[in-house]
Amino acid sequence: MASRRTTLRLAAAAAAAAAVAALACGCATVPTVGRPERVTGAGGETQQFVQPIPPVPNANWTPEQIVQGFLAASASFTTNPAAARRFLAPQLRRNLQPSWAVTVVGSQLSAMQSRPGPGNLEGESGQVAQVATVTLTGQQLATISNIGQYLDSPGSQVYKFRLTRISNQWFITDLPRTSLLLTRADFEEVYQPRNLYFWAPSGQSLVPEPVFAPQQYNYTDVATNLVHALLMTNQDATSWLAAATTTAFPNGTTLVGNVSVSGPSAVVNLGGAAAGASPQQLRRMAAQLVTTLTSTSYQQPPISRSVELEINGRTQYIGGDRVQEPVNYPDLAASSAAAQAPLYFIGSTGAVSLLTHGSAHQVAGRVNRADITFATIAVSPTEAPQLAGMLAAGSGCMVYYGPLTGALGHRVLPGGQCTSLSWDSLGDIWVVTAQRTWVLPAGSRQPVAVSLPPLPGSSPSAYRVLSLRIAPDGVRAAMLVQTGSGARQVLLTAVTRTNSQISLGPTVTIGASLTAPAALSWFDPDHLIVLAGSQLYEVPANGGAADPVGAVPPGTQSVTSAGPGQIATSGHGQLLTSSGPDQILQPAGPGTSPAYPG
Repeated sequence: MASRRTTLRLAAAAAAAAAVAALACGCATVPTVGRPERVTGAGGETQQFVQPIPPVPNANWTPEQIVQGFLAASASFTTNPAAARRFLAPQLRRNLQPSWAVTVVGSQLSAMQSRPGPGNLEGESGQVAQVATVTLTGQQLATISNIGQYLDSPGSQVYKFRLTRISNQWFITDLPRTSLLLTRADFEEVYQPRNLYFWAPSGQSLVPEPVFAPQQYNYTDVATNLVHALLMTNQDATSWLAAATTTAFPNGTTLVGNVSVSGPSAVVNLGGAAAGASPQQLRRMAAQLVTTLTSTSYQQPPISRSVELEINGRTQYIGGDRVQEPVNYPDLAASSAAAQAPLYFIGSTGAVSLLTHGSAHQVAGRVNRADITFATIAVSPTEAPQLAGMLAAGSGCMVYYGPLTGALGHRVLPGGQCTSLSWDSLGDIWVVTAQRTWVLPAGSRQPVAVSLPPLPGSSPSAYRVLSLRIAPDGVRAAMLVQTGSGARQVLLTAVTRTNSQISLGPTVTIGASLTAPAALSWFDPDHLIVLAGSQLYEVPANGGAADPVGAVPPGTQSVTSAGPGQIATSGHGQLLTSSGPDQILQPAGPGTSPAYPG
């Protein structure tokens, strides 16, 4: 069968629509720009985004042009599903339902169209029609699940579309398993990063589950979709946080109607199993809803400033209040606006030191002993800071720990030299050695070996953990690993604790575009700071693109952060620290192993 091969460049959806019009020899009128849509949110706040104007199929278009038009219309599918359905045969049109699920691909797709030939008309036995196949080959970057989870899945992929000529016009009769394809540019234009919030097992904090939600004409639609996702995620085994978090919503809880967003408040009417929730459970459900719908993560405006919870249409008074606000649930979700934190480091004499307001001095107390020289230190995020330090010499891993002003205990860990040291919000110390990852739990400090997860297509023995940092919520963990081939990756995983066992769950890749990452630290609840080469990058936890935030001198080895204006690095025995939101690094004197609490 003869075929022809061309290259389709899928830029922004509007540009793709224009390309379809050009290919159609002017036989259809297709706008070449999108129209600005104003979205109203909490308290009348508005944001604008360009809503692409999708093309309309034309009888003169070839099968390849029909597929290209379908891809352009796919960018509008969540807000205007009829636009994409116009390219489909009637039976397939009925089956394609709006969903968040899409595949993100590169901008270059190679297209091969088969020569049209005879075939049976779908659903009409014995009737012969012309059929054709269009095969697209290109680079797949990621997939977005039906609840908005971003899953990095790079690799070359083939997508086949089958078309049939019906009433002198080509229609798509069979789609690839992944039916909607968006380029990264299109995806970033029409999807917005958001967070869903679930409970840590301790019940003392909420953990953000990053998702991407389609842009909508109004915040009522966005809020409705997010609440649906909040209820669905509990039942979705694909969530990498599922085993490490809990939800207050009883299994079988449903959303009755749409979420109503009027002024500063969102009204959420739940039904199903929610009718049997206890007052305490209602409060925990409200906490998840309030935190999700009022979140400003990833610099998104809040959908609402408060939430009113109804059960089957009846208003619920929680704590005596009809309107639930973030102030009702203080400190459940870590804030991006961290207070100014002290910076600890090892001074040029080997003493544990402290930098405050530009002035450095040794820490008073028993942590600075003449017989101990630390190579790396970490300080707990608790009100009464505690120190953990690894020795600079020796073939094994010896960790000292204790209050900054008191006596230190110590543990010797097998598995080679220490390579990473950090604390979590529960007071546990996390230690990475050349061969193992350990936790020294608060209280006993009896070492517990951590069970590592396999990488996709790999096994725990096929990679080595170089560094590990626990997020402020105490559940999410960021890992820098090196695979058997020598390649380095930044991964997110979740901590699961069962009795005395500690394990790390499924991993997701972030910062995939970075070359040879060397060190990392949590920047805020939604971002990491990653050192790669002579550059620092702000890396979103949702899998989005890494953003360079500043150059560092060659030979920089470590980085620590406590939020905007609080980044410190060290290399060649010198400290650099940032001041202000611009993250400009300035020399701060001699020192190594800078450590903000955490």
